[in-house]
Amino acid sequence: MKALAMLTRREFWEHRNTFVALPAIVVAVLFSVMLLGMAYTPPSINFSVQGNIDSDDFSVQSNIPPGGNQQQYEYHRDFTGTWATLLVTQLQATDSDTRAQYLSVGLRTIEGILSLILYLVTLSFLLNCLLTDRRDRSILFWKSMPVSDRATVLMKLFTAVIAVPLVYFAGIAAIQVSWLFLLSLSTAGTELSAWETIWAPAQLLTHWLDYLALVLINILWCLPLWGWLLVVSAYAKSVQLIWALGGPIGLIFVERLVSDQGRVQGWIIQHCSPITRSADMSDQLLSINMLSALIAGAAMVALAILLRGRADEL
Repeated sequence: MKALAMLTRREFWEHRNTFVALPAIVVAVLFSVMLLGMAYTPPSINFSVQGNIDSDDFSVQSNIPPGGNQQQYEYHRDFTGTWATLLVTQLQATDSDTRAQYLSVGLRTIEGILSLILYLVTLSFLLNCLLTDRRDRSILFWKSMPVSDRATVLMKLFTAVIAVPLVYFAGIAAIQVSWLFLLSLSTAGTELSAWETIWAPAQLLTHWLDYLALVLINILWCLPLWGWLLVVSAYAKSVQLIWALGGPIGLIFVERLVSDQGRVQGWIIQHCSPITRSADMSDQLLSINMLSALIAGAAMVALAILLRGRADEL
């Protein structure tokens, strides 16, 4: 257990810039943008609409007989205040379900920004982690330690798909809470209830549980991708990106030569793309697609362990 903890700490020591510093910087930048938005009030925006309403369409709500003359309408509204003031005003004018939808868009946008960065960091780490050990000859040191190749490979996988996502989740939670707090400040001095208008409809706990569930399901769903990157990292001596892309492209090319179905291509694209909606989790969890991902992913991780055992410094 101590060896596993040491391996995990080692990965964070060596990659603290991408594992810790990068999400902290992104969170700081997003929070700074929000604060600047709170301090900046744009000029008043006048929204004006003019047009005609045909009495045929309007007859349901009025006593004008069908076929009558068109009725003129004109609508004016001034938008003033910061982004938070405008959003809170909009939330106050809607029902609870609509508020939840509006706030969900904001929360998921924050999740999307950091999740995209996390996905790129995970790809880069898994593609380079075993190759870097051979390049800097640290593989000789770790092979002299009482740590098996299986433990080394599995801990790199654990770090990439569980430990690092938890760090990024902490950043997501921090900026989401900050966003809602800044919105709450806009209700100060008014008759609006920050809890009823913002915090209750936001359903933060539900969003967080959904995100963590997606992290867990994507460990399995994208296991073929994670395993393939580990295989390339354990085998390639250079140009690992070409190896990583060349294998799937070669399979797709072979499939095109013998068939026009595109099943292999579709399967590869599916399992290179993380599930992003909680509604899709139940559909995929017990599917044939998931079973095939587990089998293929486990085989690739096993191959990466085998190649790691035979590897030496470059």
